[in-house]
Amino acid sequence: MQVAGDVESVPAEAKISFRISAIAPQLASGKVVIPPKDFHAALPEQYRALFLADAVEAPVQLSLPDVLANLPGDSLRMRDDQEVFAQDEIFETPFLAKAKEDAERFTQSPEVTRPAAPRPVAEAPKVETPKAELPTGVKAEAPKVTISALPKVEPPKVEAPKPAEEGPKFDAKAAIAQACALAGVSTCSVIFADGLIIAGNIPDDMHMEGLSAVAPTMLKKLEKHMCETQLGPLTCLTVHGEKSPVTFFSAGNLCLTAVHNGTELSAESRRELSRITQELSRTYPQLEAAHVNH
Repeated sequence: MQVAGDVESVPAEAKISFRISAIAPQLASGKVVIPPKDFHAALPEQYRALFLADAVEAPVQLSLPDVLANLPGDSLRMRDDQEVFAQDEIFETPFLAKAKEDAERFTQSPEVTRPAAPRPVAEAPKVETPKAELPTGVKAEAPKVTISALPKVEPPKVEAPKPAEEGPKFDAKAAIAQACALAGVSTCSVIFADGLIIAGNIPDDMHMEGLSAVAPTMLKKLEKHMCETQLGPLTCLTVHGEKSPVTFFSAGNLCLTAVHNGTELSAESRRELSRITQELSRTYPQLEAAHVNH
């Protein structure tokens, strides 16, 4: 929605510059965004017509690897827990003086403690065994020893416990299937707040991409003003079109778009769609930083 024209005409070597004061405070979060008006002003003049700064209020997210590769050398500093501090001055105390005296005394002492010599053990008197003489012509045979064959006993086999089977993972596709099974819902889609689509089954000929992209911004603005009223917190936003209404649900960094099948959603369907959105926000809590280069 912010692009006007063919961006393929911009050469690969084209550069855009921003003040380090606008970039450095955002580095710790792992995400760098620029307001659309500031991004438009920083573009080279010959390319400004390709970007519509007033189309939506969504900020422009910069590629984090490109930002880090072009930072000034002194803009990144070590964390406080990585800095090496000089040892403070050692103050003399009575305990420290006593410890030094003991150390010097033990070092200079010529006496070395040795283990006591073991006491001599009296030797047992030797007893000679009388030798028995055999008559002439008789050979002495070694006694025969019979060993009974014992059956080989094998240790019992112990089977390793089987790992517990994990339940079905609740992802965006499973959420779409649950949502479409509710009364009054025709098709659905799940997107991030920045417009990136995770999953959905809304037909392309409905052209819902632009409306779904601005829905998170509208929900945040309405939620802020709803807090000032006595109506309670915002649960969803329904837009009535000539052919069919559509309802938007938001939680965390996600937005769920539910296209009606021509009828209003029941209170039970709205509660279930809100629950599905909340569950999805716990399934995808950190993915916002994972797609900074989209």
